[in-house]
Amino acid sequence: MYYDYIDDELDRHRSHYSDALVFGDLFVSNAVVYRSPDFNGSNFGVLVELNDADNAGNAVDERIEIAGTFRYESFALHAGYVNSPAHDGLYGLASSFKYGAINLVGVFQRIERANNSGDDLFSAAIDADLTPTNTLKAAVILRKPQNATGRDEVYAIGGIDHKFSDHFLMYVEFFKKITEVSLPSDETALVAGFRFDF
Repeated sequence: MYYDYIDDELDRHRSHYSDALVFGDLFVSNAVVYRSPDFNGSNFGVLVELNDADNAGNAVDERIEIAGTFRYESFALHAGYVNSPAHDGLYGLASSFKYGAINLVGVFQRIERANNSGDDLFSAAIDADLTPTNTLKAAVILRKPQNATGRDEVYAIGGIDHKFSDHFLMYVEFFKKITEVSLPSDETALVAGFRFDF
């Protein structure tokens, strides 16, 4: 539910090369979901996941997700919240605006974990449909740990996608990840490849 309303806005712009740019845990089982009907494009949903307990009787993988979207013409605002034992809180706001062939997106996410650590993620992205099959994409993402100075991460992504169909595309992409204090995990890549989505 959270992914559909929040992360999906960022996921459309994320790197094909790296999947480390979203917070949402996509694995859900034994869940009950309600999705409201659309009201002029606006809607909301609730997900309740009920799983097993461990030997001490503590809930394992339980969660509640609440998310919604408000739309007005070409503008959309999405909000989402997750509560589960694995992380005390996951909040997200995403906005998108479409002007002709250009899509603009901004995303803010905060995850607060049970050990009093957490991260903020700020994202801005743009894509432009050059033709019905070719899309130019760019995004800048800042991942900011709440209790770790010098560990801010910046991701810069730029590239072009060529769609052969709704499920198959080719991409060329420049990807750069840098940390405020240089780390071995920092990287720069120029990649090309094919992607199948089913």
